Amino acid sequence: INNLTAGIAGSGTTIIYAATSGGVYQSVAGGEWGLIQGDLQERNIQAIAVGVGALYVGISNGVYKGTEAAGSWQWTEINDGLPPSRSVRTLQTYCPISGACTIYAGLSGGPYKRIEGSTTSWAGLPSAGLTNSDIQSVAVAPTTPSPTVFAGTQSGMFRITDDDVPSRSWTLTNNMQDLSGLVVNRGNWILS
Repeated sequence: INNLTAGIAGSGTTIIYAATSGGVYQSVAGGEWGLIQGDLQERNIQAIAVGVGALYVGISNGVYKGTEAAGSWQWTEINDGLPPSRSVRTLQTYCPISGACTIYAGLSGGPYKRIEGSTTSWAGLPSAGLTNSDIQSVAVAPTTPSPTVFAGTQSGMFRITDDDVPSRSWTLTNNMQDLSGLVVNRGNWILS
């Protein structure tokens, strides 16, 4: 298993999704794991994130958005705006109660974001202050009025407020080396 994420179905049932070297899997309410590959040809899934009514997966050549209809998954490539060398290492979504979901992608060449519904392409986040652009992990804290994005790299953890202020820059929050996993859990951190 390369990555795990969880979502809640409309019925309130918890669904766990797994990104593996053998495809995309799900387990509903702690039940059996089932392949939900659908029409996605790539099997080596590196990253996975849940949005509203959609699942996002990162692979060696970009990002795909999956939607389920009548028990079958359809996947659409959403790579506009990503660099040609776009190995996706991590994905994270931020879906406020009101407003569109933002998908954050950590690539070997830096962090990117895509706002669902309002844009069809990815935009790079600023690189100022980020001393290592090889992003291993991404986490998003739902701060107000704008979310705070954290990036884990070989050089430590960095943070930036995603408020579209042109002069914003990343701040080193610690110098822990090789942060391949970040999770925000009620204001506390789980680092790996």
